[in-house]
Amino acid sequence: NNFYVEAVYWLAKNKPHIDGLYLDGIAFDRVTMRRVRMVLDDACLEKNRTCEIDFHSGNTNASPMRKVSPVLAILQHMPYFDSLWLGEGFWWNRGPDYYLVEASGIPFGLTSETLGAPFEISMLYGMAPRVTDIHTQKYAHSLWNLWDVFEIQKSLMYGYWSSDCPISVIGNKNIKATAYVRDDVGTALVAIGAFNLASKNMNIQLSSKKWSFYSMLYISKNRKPHDVKYKNETINIRLPGQSGGFLLLAKYKSTLLSLLDGVI
Repeated sequence: NNFYVEAVYWLAKNKPHIDGLYLDGIAFDRVTMRRVRMVLDDACLEKNRTCEIDFHSGNTNASPMRKVSPVLAILQHMPYFDSLWLGEGFWWNRGPDYYLVEASGIPFGLTSETLGAPFEISMLYGMAPRVTDIHTQKYAHSLWNLWDVFEIQKSLMYGYWSSDCPISVIGNKNIKATAYVRDDVGTALVAIGAFNLASKNMNIQLSSKKWSFYSMLYISKNRKPHDVKYKNETINIRLPGQSGGFLLLAKYKSTLLSLLDGVI
């Protein structure tokens, strides 16, 4: 462990001047992890740089040798991480609680990326696939482009688990909606995730009446936009055997069309 810590410090302080680590599993304890973080931060600070530690894990709960939750296995190390990449053998056919606790990193104050999960469901938790994921790589660039056009970094995220979330789903516990709201320009991006692939008519209740006069478009996996009608504080969206989609809302129709031009 001493050799490893000193090696990390040397590589950050001298050429090639690394500014982070990608850890694919961890074999050392919390004390060593803390030391690694300290020497990495110190070396980068000398060069006025920031450093990051990204952690990846497969589903150790499915391993016949370990049988332990990957989150539980690395819980002691999480304060020293900047991001997570959890996937590879995960049970993506499970429900919303599994995604939230085992994959999202949100309960622990971390962001995460996915490996093999439906990208529509992933967006409920602010997650996206990497382009190295052969299952969802063709959607990664489209999703990142949507983030850029919407300027998602300027929005406030309201997860479906929050009582402050201004949108909710009626009558189906297997479908969730998370809202990314930009009050500064009067727009919102709603991620809709369905935890089964059955064809459904879905009713979504807009619990914030300020959205009653917003223009709305629903974008499915095939990226074809559909107009959405608002009536009696509800909107109807059909999910034709998909894992969900995205709802774009804007106070002004011109703003919505401008967003759409950048997405499609």
